[in-house]
Amino acid sequence: MKKRITGVILILVMLFTMGGCGKKSVSAGDLLEKAYENSKAVTNMTAKYSMQLDMSSAGESISSATTGDITAFADPYKVKMNITMDMGELGSQDMEMYMAAEGENYYTYTGMSGIWYKQSLDKELFEKSLNSYKSELYLGSFVKSKDSFTFTETTENDKDLYQITGTLNGEALADMINSTDIMSQMESFGIDESLYKDLADLNVTLYLDKESCSFYKMSLDMTKMMQEVMSKTMDSISDTVNGDDAAANATANVDISKCVMEIEYTGYNNAEDFEIPEEALNAEELDLSGLNDTTVQ
Repeated sequence: MKKRITGVILILVMLFTMGGCGKKSVSAGDLLEKAYENSKAVTNMTAKYSMQLDMSSAGESISSATTGDITAFADPYKVKMNITMDMGELGSQDMEMYMAAEGENYYTYTGMSGIWYKQSLDKELFEKSLNSYKSELYLGSFVKSKDSFTFTETTENDKDLYQITGTLNGEALADMINSTDIMSQMESFGIDESLYKDLADLNVTLYLDKESCSFYKMSLDMTKMMQEVMSKTMDSISDTVNGDDAAANATANVDISKCVMEIEYTGYNNAEDFEIPEEALNAEELDLSGLNDTTVQ
């Protein structure tokens, strides 16, 4: 279950992570189009990432706050992330993550408590996904929901901004995912088309820097969407469990009361280069066989 939720979050992060805008008379769609055109000149970027997830099951509540810093380079593609997951009384966990090409594959490297884990991703399929993240992909998806987007002018941290709000409907979100080969990379999380089919609408708030027409911040309210993902996941588990007790436990109601992700873009084309630690490069590769098995013994 956790790996499926993580997979959906990864999809969204990858889709939305990788910019003057014009006058007040333009539409929200015009502003988005200009920002995406400007994003083509971005070769590297830095950002801050945060996500708040509040959920409950069987009378118990779990609240987690995940924060992190992201540095990404486009050519060659490589990413560095420092992440902290705080679960209150359950404790917190710091993670250091990298993604980069090595030979014929891409690899993710994850470090926790001084121990490194390495996982391979097919290079050809992954690069097809990266090459799909063009402005046309985003624009085609937003066009389906363009009537829902409006904008106002605002100021934050002495920056003049356009605040664009609206809804990306489930059909447009599915089209965005289907326009890439990213699902081929998500099979190891047990994700198939049924998990994101007919999803609830995704509430989006975008902030554009008025002077440069670049993305300044993005907020995604995924509460309804993640509730549907959770419900579908639990239904899938209940179909494969063995034994009445296991079935009862697996199908316990899980309520998502809040799931909000925010990305603040802190710099473009001025990121400090980085190297992947030797201990990460030399880590033993994880064996992911059997991860798609949802059977409960």
